[in-house]
Amino acid sequence: MRPKLKSYPAWLSVLLLVVPVILWPGYSMAIQELIPRLSLDLTYDDNILFSRRSPQRDWIYGIRPSLSWRYRTERDILDIKAGLHGQKYDTEHDLDTVDQDYRLYASREVFFGTTISLNAQYILDTTQDEEFTQEGLLLFREDRTAYSLTPAVQWQATERSTWAFSVPIYHVNYEGKGNSDYNYEYLILNYSYLLDDEKTSLLAQPSIGFIDFEHGDTKVYQIMFGVGREFTERLFANLMAGLSYTRSHNDREYGDEEDYGKTGWVGAGELKWDWDRGQWNMNLERRVSASGYGETLIKDRLTTGVSWRITERMRFKGRLSAGKVKSQDDKAFKNYDYVTYDVSPAIVYQLSERINVGAYYRYSLIDDKEVSDTRHRNRFFIRLDYRDIWFGQ
Repeated sequence: MRPKLKSYPAWLSVLLLVVPVILWPGYSMAIQELIPRLSLDLTYDDNILFSRRSPQRDWIYGIRPSLSWRYRTERDILDIKAGLHGQKYDTEHDLDTVDQDYRLYASREVFFGTTISLNAQYILDTTQDEEFTQEGLLLFREDRTAYSLTPAVQWQATERSTWAFSVPIYHVNYEGKGNSDYNYEYLILNYSYLLDDEKTSLLAQPSIGFIDFEHGDTKVYQIMFGVGREFTERLFANLMAGLSYTRSHNDREYGDEEDYGKTGWVGAGELKWDWDRGQWNMNLERRVSASGYGETLIKDRLTTGVSWRITERMRFKGRLSAGKVKSQDDKAFKNYDYVTYDVSPAIVYQLSERINVGAYYRYSLIDDKEVSDTRHRNRFFIRLDYRDIWFGQ
């Protein structure tokens, strides 16, 4: 539990905001934006621990301050964000937390047609809130510390062909013993070729991944092919699919060891549609994934969201996520096989140029196929948002 803010990550926010300002070269035509934001939440949760048999209810008071700095030139981009999320429970005081989120994105066109970039993040949160939303996994409720780093280079080889190479690196550490720490590194190559119609692109993506758990490791080899198309200026879609082969080694209890290989298919798709009063997007994926269970999983997930302006000041927002989680190794001691659903409608009203107020609802369900049981969770919350932008050169 984290009732107090750790001092090192707090200083990290200062370094992320100050050091790049000093070191990054200045240009007379540079555009800078400083974006302060503050959100206040009041939440009612009818199952705060996502329990199957003994749900606990509570009111939660939340505060989310954050500060972003954006720097732009013709060649350079630098985005830095530092944010906190404090949660105070009305009765379950041992669940009080102060989550932290620090992000950095930097890119530079080093010479014509070639851009290098770096994406980094440090987060400190809990598994049943952020990790369930992001990954669709239900783990033991523990504090989670995660680091990610993704250096990348993109090369515009010709007017129609583009190459990109990235190396995502990720490490997660759980505070207790209920979940298993892990880390992974991937080598990903992307290639796209624009056809003569200027709207359709052919895509290819080979990759190699290395996943390390406390009691085992997995190597992931994948290759996907696909097509992307810009139907209009407001409608875009792409779809990729291919094969995956994994080679895993597990150290079981009582000194037993197991090596096995698995072959399957993977895929990813995206659809975006903008119109005068709003926008709609959909993402789907099937991938081999590391997890806090200490083993690799096969994850299928569909996520869709919509934003629609009802009036000049009022907007409807909605998000739907459905996923299936299954153990890749059928001989594992614990075989995971469950489906998750997550629905989040909201109404947001613009009080002023800088202040919004919103009413939100979120329903979550987990259908566990192994034990033929389900878990439900309902959350209602009201949020007040303040956001401003300060420009400079």
